[in-house]
Amino acid sequence: MNKILPSILFIVGMALLYFTGGSLNCVSVAGYSECWSFSDKNMTSDLCAGNATSCLAAVDDQRYNAHISALLKACGKASNEGYAVQGTNEAIKNAVNDMFNQTIEARDLCENPAGYLVYREYGAP
Repeated sequence: MNKILPSILFIVGMALLYFTGGSLNCVSVAGYSECWSFSDKNMTSDLCAGNATSCLAAVDDQRYNAHISALLKACGKASNEGYAVQGTNEAIKNAVNDMFNQTIEARDLCENPAGYLVYREYGAP
């Protein structure tokens, strides 16, 4: 039994590393969370390039689009609040600073999102 235990522990450890590599990472902006995978992923999405129905979503593109999604949802919330809730505005401002390394007020971003909040297309499988 003592000779088998290290082998079992090694196998369990490797399995944990393998399965956690496919887990998700998430971003939250003003209470809206969006997640992406730690690895490239085949998916069916409206964001597939061209007329493709399925495509390969690279990790960087998944991450970028998750941030855009969370920001767009937070912008909807800020707009509904009339930009009067400082916490929502600050969450948007901080998320934009983290993502784009720029300081933009929530109202400026949310009322003219086309300059920043544009999804990336995913590539061919």
